[in-house]
Amino acid sequence: MKGINNVLTAVEYLDRQKEYDIKNCNIAKLKFHKKNFIQDIINGQNEFDIVDNKFIYFNRDRFKIEPRECGLGKTHDVLIALIDKYTYPKQKGAIYVAKTKRSGQEMVKEINKAFGEEIAFAINEDTVKSKKDIKIKLKIYPIVAITQRLYEMSANDKGMIKKFKEDRNLLIIDEWFSLSTIKTFSLANIKEIESKLANKSLISLFGKIVEELDETLSTIDNKRHFFNAKTDKKIIKKLINKLKKLIYENIEDEFLKRLETTKKELIHRIEDIWHFYNGTCLVENYILYTIDRNVEYWKLNNNFILDASAKLNGAYKLNPKLFNVKEYESVLDYSKWNIIQIFENSSASGKEKYSNYRDVICKIADDLGKNETLIIDNMKSANRDYTGYKSTYFANLRSNNDYKNMKNVIIACTPYLPDKEIVLEYLYFSRKTYDEIGEDIFISAPT
Repeated sequence: MKGINNVLTAVEYLDRQKEYDIKNCNIAKLKFHKKNFIQDIINGQNEFDIVDNKFIYFNRDRFKIEPRECGLGKTHDVLIALIDKYTYPKQKGAIYVAKTKRSGQEMVKEINKAFGEEIAFAINEDTVKSKKDIKIKLKIYPIVAITQRLYEMSANDKGMIKKFKEDRNLLIIDEWFSLSTIKTFSLANIKEIESKLANKSLISLFGKIVEELDETLSTIDNKRHFFNAKTDKKIIKKLINKLKKLIYENIEDEFLKRLETTKKELIHRIEDIWHFYNGTCLVENYILYTIDRNVEYWKLNNNFILDASAKLNGAYKLNPKLFNVKEYESVLDYSKWNIIQIFENSSASGKEKYSNYRDVICKIADDLGKNETLIIDNMKSANRDYTGYKSTYFANLRSNNDYKNMKNVIIACTPYLPDKEIVLEYLYFSRKTYDEIGEDIFISAPT
């Protein structure tokens, strides 16, 4: 490793690199927030318990949310904190969760550059090919960057979570993302699974498992309702385990191969049914919807999420035990912003009704100054319709400061999230039982 003084010089250099030339920013407040955030990462929020002779970590069971606005250096501060923290020996490891492979690799590149050797590694599908490879890299490197996708996949794997946690105490998630997984079930699914069960005894047992779901889907109207199963989920679990055993013993692989499936796939479909007995479900158009409540965010001793939209995110309010939004006074002055709303249908289908929609958007951009104006549309339109203009789509804006200096923004398409997804996100984060769908679900739902 480089000498400590050289690494500290790298930290100072990185800090000076960040220019504070934002015209509507209170620089003194910003520097105050930056200093506190960096210290939180380096030292953690903990106290030493003299009686038990150990540290008590306040962030062990929750995430501290850093809500500073976009473009004000949250990720850059993480870089400085990680370099500073690992300047000194005997530090436990850290995990940085990046939205994309590229952003994770950029973080690792900067850390290794400062140290003059590889102490950090980006784990993604390009750099590792198996779980074994991941475990090897975790043993070698104290700092690893993983993607949100890998974090999400590991949330279902207790063995991988254990490996990620070994000798590491710092977890930083750069940009909010939800772990809720939507599952669906219908009468057609019942018939499909029955057709693959081969004999009457297995079909009869399967009928007991889905009896209440079958009755509900056969008798309910096509409006939106909540559904709470009355059958004990422990009984359903026992029946599912019994059916799994019988499938292994009685169904030939060749039989399922002719039906273009496998025992593993069939059993997975049957195991999923349990989730419809494990809490409130949504019924819409004769389809049951639920989420996997067993998938949870895994944590270390000191946990952070960087989220500029924290004040708008209902997930944090629904689960304050898991998410602690840091008290924060905005450092940006929005008083000189002008927001103009044009009352036209800008949904994907609504835009198709106008023959000159794209031309009007481009004319507005020309009037504002095309080199100072960003057009935000859906992915298809952003990539197709605005040649010669600066354009992007909503998903590409998260964890991306490429456009932070743009003077004007035109939002050319209304972002759309189906009502049922909003309701299911609410059910995932609230972990409550509901009988009726009220307006509060849409008001307080996660973003």
